[in-house]
Amino acid sequence: METNTVENLHAVQLLASLAKKLKGSKLKSTVLKGLDDDLKKIADYMGITNNQALVFSVVFNLQMNDTHRLDTRDVANYLDVNFIDLMIYKTDIDALIGRRFIQTEGVLIKSSVPFKNLIFSIDKDILSSIFMNSTIAEPKPEKEMDVFAFVKKVSDLIEHRSNETICTFDLYDEVMVLEAKNKTLLLFQKIELVKLNIEDRVIYYEVCDDFINGGKSGVDSTLNDIYDDLRDRFRKMKEFKEQKSRLFEIGFVKFTEAGFMSDAVIELTQSGLDVFMGEDAKLFQKKNDKSLIHADEIAGKALFFDAELEKQVRFVQQSLQNDKFVTMQNRLEQMAMPKGVAAIFYGAPGTGKTETVYQLAKETGRAIMHVDISQSKSMWFGESEKKIKEIFTNYAQMCKSCEIKPPMLPAWHKPRMRCRTSYWRKWKSWTGY
Repeated sequence: METNTVENLHAVQLLASLAKKLKGSKLKSTVLKGLDDDLKKIADYMGITNNQALVFSVVFNLQMNDTHRLDTRDVANYLDVNFIDLMIYKTDIDALIGRRFIQTEGVLIKSSVPFKNLIFSIDKDILSSIFMNSTIAEPKPEKEMDVFAFVKKVSDLIEHRSNETICTFDLYDEVMVLEAKNKTLLLFQKIELVKLNIEDRVIYYEVCDDFINGGKSGVDSTLNDIYDDLRDRFRKMKEFKEQKSRLFEIGFVKFTEAGFMSDAVIELTQSGLDVFMGEDAKLFQKKNDKSLIHADEIAGKALFFDAELEKQVRFVQQSLQNDKFVTMQNRLEQMAMPKGVAAIFYGAPGTGKTETVYQLAKETGRAIMHVDISQSKSMWFGESEKKIKEIFTNYAQMCKSCEIKPPMLPAWHKPRMRCRTSYWRKWKSWTGY
């Protein structure tokens, strides 16, 4: 919708003059009656009602003259009225927000009354038209963000918190407003299923942004940036150290402890990355020379066995043909038996155990996940179990991304290390091997 320009008086002058007359007026009827002509000029110019013109002129004047963040308290103080008196204009404020003449970014101080302490700003295109005294066109609808722009915006808000421009409650409220504006993103539908509270959501978004920028999230610096209360910071740090946070329970992040807590980091797991990026997560899947070895990367070799061993190897090879393997799994499941298969290759070093697995994988078109179990050994209590669990979590994710499930090839190197058998039992039920 387009309206006419203001005649005789520049729009900025008219708005400033109107706001000056309203200052300290207590919205008395005698004052408002004398402002009918000015209100009508602004209303006609902007295509809004007289009451909306009144509110807009006050917000405009405050925004032009004050450097701090503008909220409903400032409007009430300017008019010298209490919050209840200002509530009379709530419908008009909502209309200005709905048409995006005025934008809102959440609340400055947490309140049980949603309208109270609402933060205001005027759209930059509207301001530009007013300064130029030109025709005002309604702002175009704001485009929804993608997940990358969203977490970047959250990270920017966290930076404002760390600079003490806003408080932690303010940060949470602004993030919730941001979520509401972009509610159709698949990311939020997935997060809703796991019931993350706003505190953990903000941390998760920050970890996602750090991941996109190629880094891990330092626990100490992340919590310092988010929390303005030292007690909340220590409470959350304890949760991370003990891995009792909901983020760990649902497997979105993992915690890596260092010699000093200030050096500890949290980073996305594959599950957390999948929720954040969906199908695009595979583009960021970590790879190394000993993790996933594709069948076409394996050089063919002729292996020779005695008759009995040849028979056993061929049985394994035929069982790994995908159609037969699926049939076998279905039959095991019907008999209420574990549908995974585990094969132990034993013998002296150099007898071809590993090479046999490689050739079986090549013949059946399967990739191999190669794991050096000795690398999971740790001097820290409970750390070895975490690393073993992480191996199988990563393997389960890898199975989802491969058309044909890859076999896992655990390898032990001296000094030999015993592995928790409970995880090996889970391996077969999780992955089907």
